[in-house]
Amino acid sequence: MIQSMKPRYWRDETSGKLAVAIQSYLSGADLDERQISWIRVYLRQWIDAPVWDCDCESVILASLRSAVSLLTSQAKISLWLHRALEIGIDPLVRRG
Repeated sequence: MIQSMKPRYWRDETSGKLAVAIQSYLSGADLDERQISWIRVYLRQWIDAPVWDCDCESVILASLRSAVSLLTSQAKISLWLHRALEIGIDPLVRRG
């Protein structure tokens, strides 16, 4: 697999802002609008990565790609992540 096709992992982001937002989300803490925004941007780069284009679940993938811009709350993020997991995409856990 070509490295540029892979999405960038949240723990590799260097400002630390995304890591705080993800860790807050994972711990169940309330997120503010800025943290939700950071997570939304991260999930967009993740789901838009070309590596997923070969996935046979293209209808779900297209749905996830279009829905990512609608992630404006923790509840919506959770639902989105659940749908991604249904097709084997987990942007919060590094594999390989």
